[in-house]
Amino acid sequence: MSGVETYADVSGISFTPIDDITSHLDGSYVGTTVEFGGTPSGTLVILFDEASATNIAEALLPMEPDGDGLTDMHRSAIEELGNVMTSGFIDGWANVLQSSVEHTPPEYVDDMEMELLQIVTDQLGPFQTHGFVIESTMRTEAVDFECEILAVPNEEELSTALDSLLVERKAETSADPDDLF
Repeated sequence: MSGVETYADVSGISFTPIDDITSHLDGSYVGTTVEFGGTPSGTLVILFDEASATNIAEALLPMEPDGDGLTDMHRSAIEELGNVMTSGFIDGWANVLQSSVEHTPPEYVDDMEMELLQIVTDQLGPFQTHGFVIESTMRTEAVDFECEILAVPNEEELSTALDSLLVERKAETSADPDDLF
């Protein structure tokens, strides 16, 4: 979708209490936030440290941006990358859950810790307790960059979707504990 062949290595997935999510953020981050609706609904945040954001944005840009730091062109490239990554993530999730999930266009944010706090307090309410933090290193032929993906689905909707999935697919799955352990 971006025209740049990209490879991802996921180094960890954590089911993290909402109150602890900001403890994963050391340093300055930029990225995108997206709200998604369907089964489940929620919020997706893609975080880049500033060096990774600059490197990948410049790899995506057809020309050298004018100015120092993250320019409007960088921000636009990061939003587009956020859109590509979000689409892949949400589509994969919808396929596994056999549901339809739509998302808003990515919104660039450069004060990630405050944005996360706003998401936690304003949008998710006091009953949302956990989110998924996915730590990954992405590689292209030209540049390596790191990102973290924070997925905060509506817990009740996700639980319902997973319960339904387990019941519907029970006949399609078989697992022998001796094969697994």
